[in-house]
Amino acid sequence: MRSKLENQLEGKLAAILPEHVVKCSYGADGIVAVAIEKPATKESWWITGIAMQSLIRKETLTETVEQILVEVNAASGGGTELLADQAASAQ
Repeated sequence: MRSKLENQLEGKLAAILPEHVVKCSYGADGIVAVAIEKPATKESWWITGIAMQSLIRKETLTETVEQILVEVNAASGGGTELLADQAASAQ
């Protein structure tokens, strides 16, 4: 189940962020961390503290992906509307 959740999260983020490298890691305590890198600009983000329960249902996975996109977008100084639109169209 862990690898299925990892593939789902990585797949959704990679579909929305095609120029990025996305890698998830899971701790023994059920906490997920996501590393996102944009090789073209050498930017990278490390998002931690995601509860594995937030990836189990489709609705919660979608909400988690949207929140990750907001965090990445805020850190990179972009407009959250564009990423939210991309997330909605990738579903």
